[in-house]
Amino acid sequence: MEILEKNGVGGFKVKPVKNNKISESGDEIVYYQLFSESVMSPFSPQTEIIRKTPQLRQFILSNQFFYDSNILENSLDFNQSYEIFGSEIYQPPPHRLWVVSHKTMKVLINDLNQHRRDFIPIHLINNEQIQESQT
Repeated sequence: MEILEKNGVGGFKVKPVKNNKISESGDEIVYYQLFSESVMSPFSPQTEIIRKTPQLRQFILSNQFFYDSNILENSLDFNQSYEIFGSEIYQPPPHRLWVVSHKTMKVLINDLNQHRRDFIPIHLINNEQIQESQT
């Protein structure tokens, strides 16, 4: 948490998580859950999403995420996808995807040892130009 704040990463909140672990010195080890209330606009139509009902089964077809280029104007360093993925019956359970800024990704990889493979690039496109060319 301190590393994120030191690097100017925002858009998140933390709350302590119940934990029964004690350090060698006898102090309780405190863990925190990170969450964000910022929800992005829906993906651009170019994102191929498979939707199956009635059990809310939604999955990304090709691991390619597209957003309109103006989405960055209102996004924070930590965001959630508008879309909910997963299944109410099967695994994984319903959840939103994390959408993080490039700055956040760099801090998570370089300072917190998160693997680069855990991140999927977001492609920014101009939806207005695409819609004009289709008419």
